[in-house]
Amino acid sequence: MDHLAARLPGGRDAFFEMLNLACELDPRLLPITQAWADIRKRDRREVSIDSLCETAAPALSIAKIAGLVVESAMSWGLNVSNLIAALNHPRVVQTSIQRALTERGYHDRKMQLMHSGFLPAHQGSVLNVHAEAEAQVFAGAKVVTPGLPPFEQETLERAALIRDLETTEAPQDPVE
Repeated sequence: MDHLAARLPGGRDAFFEMLNLACELDPRLLPITQAWADIRKRDRREVSIDSLCETAAPALSIAKIAGLVVESAMSWGLNVSNLIAALNHPRVVQTSIQRALTERGYHDRKMQLMHSGFLPAHQGSVLNVHAEAEAQVFAGAKVVTPGLPPFEQETLERAALIRDLETTEAPQDPVE
């Protein structure tokens, strides 16, 4: 739990806010949140969250508590990864800028220039399938496209073929 809380934006306080939300899922978490509230703020840094959880709620495993915190975050619609990304974005941008200003920061400079619109963003390959046909149309030439015949033409031809087969293969009434 200590490891999880240390990596969470907002640290231990944010972890216990989510733990408070998780109390609605499992009221057995209440003694943990109460024990945390009873600790003076200046002393909280010295307390092991794992030990606090084991002492305040011995019936719950650390894994169960962590699972309830994650479940609570998800049920409240908190996308933790987006939250972490959003909170760290200014630091990422600042670090990218600092790296871009170094001699080896070519890729960071390129990303910064693309982000700001000074360089076009790479959009991948574009394949124009109808380029030849369009060019012939603009030149006034008759466009001949290989492949299947038009749907209407094929439908009429097949309907006629089926009619011919039905009339030639119709069973004859036996002569008595």
